Amino acid sequence: MTGLIITALLFALVLFLGGPVLAIIALSRANTLGHRLRDLDYRLQSLEAAQRRDRAETVDHPPSTAPATPEARAEEPPAEDRSAAPPASVTQPLAGMAPRRTPPPVTIDAESVEQTLTSKWMVWVGGVALALGGAFLVKFTIDEGLLGPGMRILLGLLAAAAMMVTGEWLRRRGRLGRFFEDAPDYVPAALTAAGVFTAFATLYAAYALYDMLGPLPTFALLAGVAVLGLLMSLMHGPFLALLGLAGAFVIPMLVSTDSPNAWTLFGYLLAVGIGGLGVIRHRDWWRTSWAIVVGAAGWPVLWALTQWHQGDALPVGLYALAMSGAFLLWLHPALVRRGDTDLPPWPTLEGLPPNVQMVFTVVATMGVVLFLGMRIDHYSVISLVLMGLFVVLVGAVARRRPEIDILVPGAIVLVILALALWHMPDLIAGYPPGTGVPSRLAYEPIVPPQLEPFVTTTVLYVVLLGGGAFAVLWGAARPAYWAAISTAAPLVLTAVAYWRVQGFAPNLFWGLAGLALAGLFLLAAERVARYRADPAMKAALGAYAVGVVAAVALAFAMVLEEAWLTVALAAQLPAIAWVYRRLELPALRVTALVVAGVALVRLVANPYVLDYAIGAPLPGINWLLYGYGLPAVAFYLARRLFIATADDRLVQVLEAGVVAFTVLFVSLQIRALTSQDGTLTGDYGFLEQGLQTIAWITTSYVLLVLEGRRRRPVFRYARYGLTGLAVINLMLFAGLVHNPLFNAATQVGDWPLLNLLAVGFAIPAGLCLATHHRARAIGADRTAAVYGIAGFVLAFVWLTLEVRHGFHGSVMALGGGRDVSERESYAYSIAWLAYAGVLVGLGLWRAVAALRYASLVVLVLAVFKVFVIDMSTLDGLWRALSFLGLGSVLVAIGFFYQRVMFAERPPDGPATPSATA
Repeated sequence: MTGLIITALLFALVLFLGGPVLAIIALSRANTLGHRLRDLDYRLQSLEAAQRRDRAETVDHPPSTAPATPEARAEEPPAEDRSAAPPASVTQPLAGMAPRRTPPPVTIDAESVEQTLTSKWMVWVGGVALALGGAFLVKFTIDEGLLGPGMRILLGLLAAAAMMVTGEWLRRRGRLGRFFEDAPDYVPAALTAAGVFTAFATLYAAYALYDMLGPLPTFALLAGVAVLGLLMSLMHGPFLALLGLAGAFVIPMLVSTDSPNAWTLFGYLLAVGIGGLGVIRHRDWWRTSWAIVVGAAGWPVLWALTQWHQGDALPVGLYALAMSGAFLLWLHPALVRRGDTDLPPWPTLEGLPPNVQMVFTVVATMGVVLFLGMRIDHYSVISLVLMGLFVVLVGAVARRRPEIDILVPGAIVLVILALALWHMPDLIAGYPPGTGVPSRLAYEPIVPPQLEPFVTTTVLYVVLLGGGAFAVLWGAARPAYWAAISTAAPLVLTAVAYWRVQGFAPNLFWGLAGLALAGLFLLAAERVARYRADPAMKAALGAYAVGVVAAVALAFAMVLEEAWLTVALAAQLPAIAWVYRRLELPALRVTALVVAGVALVRLVANPYVLDYAIGAPLPGINWLLYGYGLPAVAFYLARRLFIATADDRLVQVLEAGVVAFTVLFVSLQIRALTSQDGTLTGDYGFLEQGLQTIAWITTSYVLLVLEGRRRRPVFRYARYGLTGLAVINLMLFAGLVHNPLFNAATQVGDWPLLNLLAVGFAIPAGLCLATHHRARAIGADRTAAVYGIAGFVLAFVWLTLEVRHGFHGSVMALGGGRDVSERESYAYSIAWLAYAGVLVGLGLWRAVAALRYASLVVLVLAVFKVFVIDMSTLDGLWRALSFLGLGSVLVAIGFFYQRVMFAERPPDGPATPSATA
């Protein structure tokens, strides 16, 4: 009974596999024979038509030596057209035969859709169905217990072999083997792929379900099937290659062992990756390579998360390095050379072909794998060396392939991150920073012993990256790019090491290291300068010039602190400008702009400046002299040198720096001189606010004078800002907070006129009027209006407060028994009327209508005071005198206006003052 069942199952298996296979074979053979018959019929008709045409031309048109006319040549079809389509005579009826019907034209779109559905997708679906059918048949035998494990595995392998052999036989005998056919035949590839899949499933079942194979034989057999599928893909197409690669990378996950070994796993993965890459490279199947990308990049990450052991950094690192080299070296040699006009000056990710994108992804992933291995292995020597080899490999290949040289900064960033995240020992936190001076070397080393590996690694990478990039720039497609790498990488690595070791504390040794870098960059610049006639090398020279400036700035930052650091940065600007005048390197202007911006931020937007100790042995002799004075001078000198070649944004920034440093120097000196505790953080008193207002208005006046000579937008915006500061200061502090009329703590002094009221109001009023006059002279009407109104108001306030000062002395705040007496109230009226008289007199003398209008405003205030305030507060003689005085002044002014301002002009007489007002 068992033999009968086995025989029936074998017969069913043969029917299941043989029926579709025979049908496919028959269909393929029929299609091939049909194509051959159509070809033979076409050739026979062409031959008969050509013979009949030749005989007709011989009888009707004897051979002639006369050349064909242009019209005849124009009507004659081209030779390629005659060979591409059947001759016209073929469709004509032969002598003694019935006319032959011409077949209708074929619609190409309909044919292509039909061909795609029938010859491609249905075939692949059939192949998948065959593979699944085989699997389901094996499952059926398992569920029913019909066959033993050995027989099931044997039948599975026989089915896999039958499908692969049939696919190869069809490939050799079918249309795919005929090189003159254009349309591919997908039947052989589908059968072969189904066979490979069945073999994978059968061998894995023998291992996982029946324990018939151990891990090592199973691994070897599955790898052999994957390699077989990969090799057969050379004949059957990319789908089989994708199947083989996917299976090869999945095999280690399917076959487990109690003692996983990194050497075995990654050696196998490397062989699969390189073999698959060879097939892909040979057949140009770059889309299939993404299977390698996923498998090659996924396994190291999975291994690091689940199976990492001490010492795995070497096999994993060698695997990542070899895989990167395989992808990089399998690219075509570069055809780009220095001087190619199509090459952009700096690398970009745009426009990369698919194969380069794939290489970029793999190499970047392998770099991350090396970085993770370095971190997991606690920065062992092996991991550090492997990362260095990776950088060298990427740089060497990028030197030949400029389209992927953007990978170099990525590799350098990984190195920088590794050093920035180095596991520092806890003892360093309490270690006193070394200064490097000889007197301390005996008992305190410059570098703590615990940090010697870190510092040594940093130095080696500085030499590798800086020297390596300098070595490869000669003859490179982008010399400036490599020059920038050779300066930027050492600078950043040195800064990172200084941060990790010193924590940004000033140190003489690290400053000398920065100067040493500047010297090396200067030597490189001298070498490159010999070839600056080449535009590309001139750009590289600019990169090294920038590197020198940056290295010097770094040295200053590691030695100096507080204001001296900004002074040192600003002092580089004239030097940069001088070098630019000699070499005219555009990169130097950009560098100067960056340095100027840093200096401006440190001195203008740094709130900690107020915390710096003044340390002045004498008034005005303090750090502000060099902290702001020297940067202002440096900015001014740099501006003079740079503006000789171009008036650009850099020049505007330098001008803004000169103005900002000058204003801040004066303002902070005022704070230092008026400070009660010797700091810059004291209270803001009435004297200081008056002096600040005087300084800001004076600076606005100077800027107006400079703007009258040469229109500069920086001067205009600067005086706008200073005017706003002065107005806010006067309204908020002088007018409200520190106004002696409202604040009893504000004491102005006992002397009449020569007191703080002059500083707070009188002198600012005079400066406002002078600035008003200057603004009118250059046509700045809005500025003139603001300062004119401010001067008029300040003079009125000063006059009023000076009257109160004459009655109450230094303290004149309202309240506290300091009420306004009748004599004081009458004095205000007299002062205001006198002020109105002075204004109208000046208005007539200078022919300025605004002064006359201001006098009218004061008169209105005086009238309001007399009729509203004096009427209710004064009594007796003082009320009478108030009204008598006001009335006399009003009558006198009215008389003056009638006789002088509005008098009728005599005929042909001179113009009256009103005509010129």
